[in-house]
Amino acid sequence: MEEVIIRAAGLEKSYPGFKLDGVNINLPKGYVMGFLGPNGSGFGVDVGKKVKDLSRGTRVKFALGVALAYRPRLLILDEPTSGLDPVARQEILSELMRVVQDEEGAVIFSSHITQDVEKIADYITFIRDGQVVLAGVKDDILDSWKRVLFRLEDGKVTPDWHKEFVALAGSGCEYKGVANNFSLGLRTFLREQGAKDVREENLSLDEIFLALVKGVC
Repeated sequence: MEEVIIRAAGLEKSYPGFKLDGVNINLPKGYVMGFLGPNGSGFGVDVGKKVKDLSRGTRVKFALGVALAYRPRLLILDEPTSGLDPVARQEILSELMRVVQDEEGAVIFSSHITQDVEKIADYITFIRDGQVVLAGVKDDILDSWKRVLFRLEDGKVTPDWHKEFVALAGSGCEYKGVANNFSLGLRTFLREQGAKDVREENLSLDEIFLALVKGVC
C-alpha cells in the first residue's frame, strides 16, 4: 500500500469574497496534485541584485530554490507559474518534478494554467466557488471524459438527454455533448434515442474545465 504523505478531510477556510468549503486531500508520496480553479538546478539569479529588483520569473525561481534547499518532503505552492514566460514556466515545472523523482517527496500546487497541471500532475482537483466539483487520477479523468458528436434526425432533445451530459449543444440534426463517463450505458442510450453517426473525441483538462464551469461543449 502506498504511503500517504498528506491526508485531510473537510478543509474549510474563509477569505473576503471567497470560501474554501469541504475540500478533501489524499496524496501518496512521490506524486503531484494540481488544484485547478478560475483565476482566483538551472536558476540564473543575479546575486548583485536585491530580491525586490528581480523580475517576476527570477523571484519565483529564487523563492523555489530557497524552499528546495531544505529538501522538503511536501511542497505546497500557490500559482507558481503565473505570469511567467514559457521558458521560465518549464524550468519551474522541471524543478517540481525533481521533488518527486525519488518517490519520497510530494507536491501540491494550485493554478489556473491547465496546461501546466496537465503536464506534471498525477492527481487533479477542480475547485469552483470554493467547492470540489471533480477530483481523481488525471489519466482516469482524461480517459473517461469525452466530447460526443452525433446526428439526431428528428432533432428532439428531451430533459433526459441533459442528465446524460455535463454540457450539450446543437441545432437541427447536428449535436455535441461533453460526457464524464462515455460508457456502454451512454452508447446504449444514444442508440435507443435514434442517434446516428456517433463518434467521440478526447478532451484536454482545459476543455473539461470549461465544460464544468461554463457548460461549453
